[in-house]
Amino acid sequence: MSIDEYVNGFGEQGSQEEKEIEVVRNPRVDEICRRYEGWISRLIAHDKDIIYHKALEFIKSLQPTAQDIKEFSLQLKQYESIKKCFFITGFFLSALVNHSKESTFKIVTELLDERVNCLGYELSDQKCIYVKGDVGDNIGEEMKRGFIHIMGNTEDRAGFNMQDGIIIIERNAKKNSGIHMQGGHILIKGNAGEDLGKNMIGGRIEVNGEIGYISEDCRGEIYHRGKRIR
Repeated sequence: MSIDEYVNGFGEQGSQEEKEIEVVRNPRVDEICRRYEGWISRLIAHDKDIIYHKALEFIKSLQPTAQDIKEFSLQLKQYESIKKCFFITGFFLSALVNHSKESTFKIVTELLDERVNCLGYELSDQKCIYVKGDVGDNIGEEMKRGFIHIMGNTEDRAGFNMQDGIIIIERNAKKNSGIHMQGGHILIKGNAGEDLGKNMIGGRIEVNGEIGYISEDCRGEIYHRGKRIR
């Protein structure tokens, strides 16, 4: 599927008026919260891959649905006071998505003061994550396939070491978008910060807004307002 096919097919969902958010507790979401709390409390590793695979271990007996994952994202506000929480929460959300048998997911971050990092880590199997709100650093890190659609802003290093797939950012992305990118497609509809495409060896980045500057070592394709400039 091309980026145009994805945008056309998914645009109706993005354009529909959002209903008022109502959180209804269910036992599956309560269990996800308990697993998340246990994972956070026992985690001492700093290696990203270990952090992610520990999350997979904690949820392996669950069968999370897309609705469960959305409802869990609405519960994250209560954990913002945990200092290390939002540095690693994206790994847990990514584990839930990758472990789920469903393919399309909606995650709500607009209620949060802190930004979730590393959402979409190792995303594969043509799964789609639709995010209502802003996100933090390293969105789509190690992404292998699939789609991530951010209806807001991102922080640094969107698409870090991305191998394939599509990331769409409706607003702005800060510095180092596409860093170490090997393949895939990033569309930034707003502005892109400095050092765009740092150490990028493949793939394509499109920017519709302003660009801070393109990294000197960028070897991928860069488009600005529809015109290839690198």
